Amino acid sequence: MADLTSLYKLKEAAYFCDPGEHLAQLINGTGLSVLDVGCATGATGKRLLETGKAKWVTGIEFMPEYGEVARSVLNEIYIGNIEEMTFDWQPKQFDCMLFGDVLEHIGDPWSLLKRLRPFLADDGIVVASIPNVKHWPVIANLIFHDDWRYSESGILDITHLRFFTRRSAIRLFSETGYTVQRIQPYFNGRRYSIPNRLTLGIFVGFLSQRWVMRMQAA
Repeated sequence: MADLTSLYKLKEAAYFCDPGEHLAQLINGTGLSVLDVGCATGATGKRLLETGKAKWVTGIEFMPEYGEVARSVLNEIYIGNIEEMTFDWQPKQFDCMLFGDVLEHIGDPWSLLKRLRPFLADDGIVVASIPNVKHWPVIANLIFHDDWRYSESGILDITHLRFFTRRSAIRLFSETGYTVQRIQPYFNGRRYSIPNRLTLGIFVGFLSQRWVMRMQAA
């Protein structure tokens, strides 16, 4: 894990400061108890607290320097590798669980989701965003250049351990105790959103950069 840590240290600070508006938009209700997995600096949780959607946010962060920043804005912080943690929370403690571009960084996200499932309230929700490996530049590089080139960030982020399409992202949750309520594409700017509209969504699977999802306990 030391090598992975060194790769995270190479990233720009902005990588850890996304407020996660695309996730917050899928969260209904107020005064929720939230678990934010991979909370980074706590920007998303802070936003939920400020808007009243959350009354309590527990964050989990792998990188200590960013976890300490999150500690100043969230109610509770756990720092370390979540796959090695044990949890002493009460059953059904959380109304909402957040996975903002984090499950692709987990060695075994299937086992993690199963372990966390008992801590989700019966009417609770899970909100996640997952990079779309079917995005057309990735496919084009494979077809025309026989290339799979990792980068500091993005879909082929060098710290990604797992890769998902729309179908496999849905399967990830349906096989681990959750029902997908909603899944929608995410476009970073107009470069891909405009072509998606012009083609009436026919090629959305190739144009979407992420899938943003909302689940309930099955």
